Amino acid sequence: MLFIGPNDLAASMGYFAFDHPKIQEVQEATARVLKAATDAGKYAGHFALSADIGKPLFIQFQSTKADDMQLRKGLNRAFIS
Repeated sequence: MLFIGPNDLAASMGYFAFDHPKIQEVQEATARVLKAATDAGKYAGHFALSADIGKPLFIQFQSTKADDMQLRKGLNRAFIS
């Protein structure tokens, strides 16, 4: 199983992590890695904030939630509601 964190990939390539959707080189690297994993018979996944992001990629699973988002939601419910 292979999981790509696009922010981590972008940062490792020298880019500002949160800009990864706008950086063609990062998008191409992501697609190459995911396709290579799929071609090798491995499960490949990707983090994305929206399910639509993963549609054009070669992925079998996608994480659409980050821990900090879930924590923020819980804290808001506990202290603001």
